[in-house]
Amino acid sequence: QAAADDADKQMKRRLTKVFTAADTSGDGKITRDEFDSFLNESRVRTYLEKLGLEADSPEELFKLLDDGNGAITQDDFLERAAKMKGAAKSQDMKSIMYDLKGVHGTLKSMQQELATLQKQNLC
Repeated sequence: QAAADDADKQMKRRLTKVFTAADTSGDGKITRDEFDSFLNESRVRTYLEKLGLEADSPEELFKLLDDGNGAITQDDFLERAAKMKGAAKSQDMKSIMYDLKGVHGTLKSMQQELATLQKQNLC
């Protein structure tokens, strides 16, 4: 257990360093432009792949790490990057994660719309 905890801490430190390097503005968020610029360097892409963070395109990887607001916070980055790492890291799983984010957003919108209709006694 101690070895697993040490490995988790080491991974978190590495991911934190990656986040800090990508957040060139220092505002605590990685914008799409910052992300694209960061991934232009082949050594960065290679390092991310070694950490288990690869995708077919920078756009896809950004979408997987972003919570939908157009910028990646450090908490989002650490949480989502950790989920992408491990045994289930095939491209299919990444696509499913992204699709589920979309489904969740759609369901949330439908719930809000239904609540509005109920208030108006239309449903």
